[in-house]
Amino acid sequence: KESEELTLIAKLLKKRDKAKKKYKDSKQNAIRVERLVAASIAMLASDDPSHAVLKESIGWYHDFDELKELSRNELRMEYLKFTAQKAKHEQKIAKQRMKLYGVNVALADARTRMRIAEQLP
Repeated sequence: KESEELTLIAKLLKKRDKAKKKYKDSKQNAIRVERLVAASIAMLASDDPSHAVLKESIGWYHDFDELKELSRNELRMEYLKFTAQKAKHEQKIAKQRMKLYGVNVALADARTRMRIAEQLP
């Protein structure tokens, strides 16, 4: 019985780690897309999108350079795509939060059952 509980706890820990990793990945992707949305808004608001002032950080230059090469219509389309991607990543983040919550509840329950079983004569 105790070994079954330990096996269950080990499985739940693996599941929690996987959900945490997916959550972090989705969060990073959402941040990236959020920056691209902000950049495309700044570029669309500028008279000359290729000279828009962007607060670029290391690792984002490549994405911004690609945006600067687009025409205004292409930039509008990219903005719409980025907005859709942002919504998709936010959904993934919410889904992973729910998975993490479920796994943590199940883990707490399994640990409680194990502690109770240890105390029984």
